[in-house]
Amino acid sequence: YTIMGSATAWPSPVLIKMADGETPMVLDVPQVSWMVSLMFLGHITSPLPTGYLMDIFGRKRTCLCLTVLPFTSWLLIFFASSPVHLYIARFAAGLWIGVTSTIMPVYVGEIAGTELRSSLTTINNSLFNFGVLFAYVVGPYVSYYSLAIACEMLTVVYFCTFILMPESPHFFLKHEQREEALASLNWLRQGDSKESVENEISRIEQAIEDQKLQKGTLKDIFFDVGNRKAFIISVTYAVMKRLSGSGVMQAYTSITLPDVTLGVLDPDTCVIIIGTISLISSVASTALSIKFRRRILMTVSGGG
Repeated sequence: YTIMGSATAWPSPVLIKMADGETPMVLDVPQVSWMVSLMFLGHITSPLPTGYLMDIFGRKRTCLCLTVLPFTSWLLIFFASSPVHLYIARFAAGLWIGVTSTIMPVYVGEIAGTELRSSLTTINNSLFNFGVLFAYVVGPYVSYYSLAIACEMLTVVYFCTFILMPESPHFFLKHEQREEALASLNWLRQGDSKESVENEISRIEQAIEDQKLQKGTLKDIFFDVGNRKAFIISVTYAVMKRLSGSGVMQAYTSITLPDVTLGVLDPDTCVIIIGTISLISSVASTALSIKFRRRILMTVSGGG
């Protein structure tokens, strides 16, 4: 998610450098619009095929193999000599965002213990905002090329750390690989008794069997009252989130601010303040989600 955040916020410091002639090319307004928006096009393209891939090859393997997307994206940005290179790079970054948004919530939900699952799933937004803040803090004070290298290093760090993680025990059990699932869960539950791990494996097996007996179809989403209500709420939330323009604002923040704010703050400082507030609020929401219902928090947040 940190890689996602840095990719989303990357245009903000770069557009100022572009206006000052500090980039290998200067894009006009339509070209800048394409560069920014192609990331969002990539985002809506990859989730559906990713869902099939992670069920066939596994959550971990799919994520590791598709790390080639952000790695290639930052390389293209570093060596870019035409707007087309940036278009491809941004589209690849969007594909990766779709991949991560699809796999990581599933993976975290499957490997996390019951008592930590809620906190771990909500911390994703904090990591995203950390990536945004990273681009805001580093971007204004280094060159175009150094920023690309710094963001590329985030990808390298992610790959080197995630490769040490085990595959989801759920995936192994779905493919009738009980020994591998047991080894994976033992790694994840280090310190727990063997009996406790065995009991959890049995619960996962039972849940998978129940899922097989309750396979639904696409029409169940619309003809079942509960499913239809959940679908409408989810879609409405997703659409309203995108219509809020948060992603676009993060990309264009630096060039939409005045030259001087409150008489003393330049755009770079204002951007860092905005990124810091976003990070603090997301960390706070992770803590608050333990004590308050999600609907209350979302209502308050939406009101803000």
